[in-house]
Amino acid sequence: MTLRARLVWLSMSTVAIVVVALMAIHVNSLIELWLDQAIERSEVASHQMQSFLLKRIQERSVGQPPPATLDAAKQMWTAIVSDDAELPLMMEQTLVQSHSIAEIEVAGENGIVVASSNAARISTRMVARQELRTLRATMALGRVLDIFRGDRDYETRIVLVIPGQKTPVFQVQILVAPALLRGVIKPELMRASVIASLALLLAAFLAYLSARIAFRPLESIEDTLDRMIAGDSEVPLLLGDRELAAVQSKLSLLGAQVIGAKRDVNQLRTAMSGIARGVAHEFKNPLNAIALRLEVLRARVGDDVPEAEADIDVLVQEVTRLDRVVKTFLDLSRPVALDRQDVEIADLVTEILTLVEPEATRARVIVEWQPKVSFAISADADLLRHALLNVVRNALDAMPGGGHLRVSVTRSGDSCEISVSDTGAGIPDEVRQRIFEPFFSTKESGSGIGLAMTMRVLQMHGGSVDVECAAGHGTTFCLRLPVTPVELRA
Repeated sequence: MTLRARLVWLSMSTVAIVVVALMAIHVNSLIELWLDQAIERSEVASHQMQSFLLKRIQERSVGQPPPATLDAAKQMWTAIVSDDAELPLMMEQTLVQSHSIAEIEVAGENGIVVASSNAARISTRMVARQELRTLRATMALGRVLDIFRGDRDYETRIVLVIPGQKTPVFQVQILVAPALLRGVIKPELMRASVIASLALLLAAFLAYLSARIAFRPLESIEDTLDRMIAGDSEVPLLLGDRELAAVQSKLSLLGAQVIGAKRDVNQLRTAMSGIARGVAHEFKNPLNAIALRLEVLRARVGDDVPEAEADIDVLVQEVTRLDRVVKTFLDLSRPVALDRQDVEIADLVTEILTLVEPEATRARVIVEWQPKVSFAISADADLLRHALLNVVRNALDAMPGGGHLRVSVTRSGDSCEISVSDTGAGIPDEVRQRIFEPFFSTKESGSGIGLAMTMRVLQMHGGSVDVECAAGHGTTFCLRLPVTPVELRA
């Protein structure tokens, strides 16, 4: 993800979090407001019903003989409430005026419903419900879940008592249903959701626009750097802020210095290559002469001085080794042009392992290679073969007493990895840091050129070489190369 995309994403995420937080606060405030209104309406309705009951009992008691006992009075009051035709009308009118009250019930001293807005509830026992105020006191998340997912009703209850009596004469229960609250709150929530969505869209547009404006100077600087990399030392200054002009002026100066340094490095590299080739040729001619003279010397003294034969063999071996070092030195200093072609990695690895199979057999090394995929890369087959052969032979040399050589090939996206693992003694840290240096070797007969050539070949192909090892657990060389866009074949 680019820096601009990350900035846009960060801006949108921040705004989204703010919008969601504000919406949550708005929803909570809205629920609290409607709960407060529902509590107030239910309490008002309960007091209205209380007043209406007292009024109707007083009006209908006129003209009747006064009861002799309190129990007789209670029975008369219960009969008046049960038979009052205006009480259901009063309840129905109260329900119509409220959007949250679901039912109104009046129960007598024994808890039996004597009047209700729901006729089916008459003569049944009044059911106690949770107080509506307890819902208001619940945590915000609990309120939301109870209102939008719950189906139980909440009550507001008021009682009519006579001083000295333990049980109330009448109980008025006002039931509030969350389903009715949902019907009132949902339109407000939908409106808030639309506003939040519009705010997010506006935030996305503003974040993108801000990123475009903020990164415009960086795009100019990027263009300047691209020109510098391409070798254009005359980079025009852009009009704009003083800070931007100062930065670009310094970039122009840096570009001129980099181009000059690159030119000097190329000239120095050319000169050093010429010197290296000259020195190598100067060494090669005397070495050839020495080799010829040694063969002449062998012919002259071979029969007369048998003990000189061993010394001459040593000299010939050393001359041969020096000749090989000189040839490799020439290879390192000589510019190489890649002869690219499509190379099947599995076929290349199989060819290398077939070539070293006799050496592995003599060293009692078991080769583990099971190709699972095959794909092509654009590479110089000869150079890549030479580089991989150096790594495989190094792995065999690391297991003089036998072991396992494991080779695997994997592909990830546009790159592939050739892994060569041995079960040798591993490489010490101080040695591992130098194994790719030219002419560095820990072997008595080594030239120190093989891994240096491997590194050079991989770099010429745009790849890399990594080494992973642990003391006593072997070494793994990972050769990474770019993959050409060809079809992956199972």
